[in-house]
Amino acid sequence: MLPLIGYHLAYYTRSYRYVAPVIAYVGFLLFIYTLTPNPVMESYAFSAVWLFVVSAWIAFGFADLEPGAQQPVTALHAGSANNYHLSKLLLMTFVGLLLALFAVLYPALAGKFERAPAAGEWIAALFAHAGLFVLGMGISLWFTERGFGKSQASLPALMAFSCCRSLRAQRSSVFMLVRAAYAGCCRRRVSYPRS
Repeated sequence: MLPLIGYHLAYYTRSYRYVAPVIAYVGFLLFIYTLTPNPVMESYAFSAVWLFVVSAWIAFGFADLEPGAQQPVTALHAGSANNYHLSKLLLMTFVGLLLALFAVLYPALAGKFERAPAAGEWIAALFAHAGLFVLGMGISLWFTERGFGKSQASLPALMAFSCCRSLRAQRSSVFMLVRAAYAGCCRRRVSYPRS
């Protein structure tokens, strides 16, 4: 399995498809953390959501990297199609773990937070980053040429899905905020002194 993962890594690095998403993610994190101090968990949540977007970008570019005629040959040399696809998934997951580790360790070690994160916050942030990377990777794999079927429709469908999800998340968070504010206003009662 390791030689096959090495083959995919060499093929991926020669394609330079990783450059744009990695520069976008690392550059955006460096830009965000230029202002200090930052709240701990809110910053981790923001970088985890950004990793979700970047993971979809990475997986979409990596999944159909090999030409269609070369994929069966590589799968034949791997022993089975399952080994072939598993090695690709393991490599993408390893890339995601590296980006997640960078997002979790960089701001804490560089002193970009208002306080040092607790051990539970480090663990929660690492699991959130890794989970959102795997989720973004899984969603984008549905929209690849083999998953969705037509490459002309795959990217627009992935973008539409991402926009709908983000709009739904924004709408629900705004709804929760308004509901909480309304509940807070209704609970407060003004008491006037009796005369």
